[in-house]
Amino acid sequence: MGRFKTWIYREYTWGEIFFYVPICSVLLGVATILPVSMALLLSGVRLTEIVTPAMQAEPLWLLGLLLVRAPISEEFVFRLLPLGLARERTESLPILLFVAGASSIVFGYVHGGWANIPMQGTVGFGYALVFLKAGGIRGALIKPFVASIVAHAAWNFYVFMNLFWRW
Repeated sequence: MGRFKTWIYREYTWGEIFFYVPICSVLLGVATILPVSMALLLSGVRLTEIVTPAMQAEPLWLLGLLLVRAPISEEFVFRLLPLGLARERTESLPILLFVAGASSIVFGYVHGGWANIPMQGTVGFGYALVFLKAGGIRGALIKPFVASIVAHAAWNFYVFMNLFWRW
């Protein structure tokens, strides 16, 4: 755990939060969604078939939901509350990682049941690592909260573009 511990304790700067975190978030998301995309492709289902008619009628409303409401509310519930409370009670890295994993499993489940845990749970764990690395591991709350929101919004924007961009 030596190299990981060194990495996690080196706190992100604000510049890294707004440059590297969105890039890494999308890369992590792509890595987790690739098997799902391949399964859809092989089964003949197009992503545009998954989008509901209501979503197609109001893509700007959906974009606002994906970039503002969802990241803020979900990062509050799944990162700020559990990790903030855990960090307030302990400085133990294994316990903080356990809390991050548990909240990520619930995050994945809430996004569509047991089948979504591998994809959404993995992405959620990435957001939890961003939260910890942005200062959450030292007990900070605002900067880590903003960092996890940025990561979440970047992934949601990527998903939105794949659902609505006509290639």
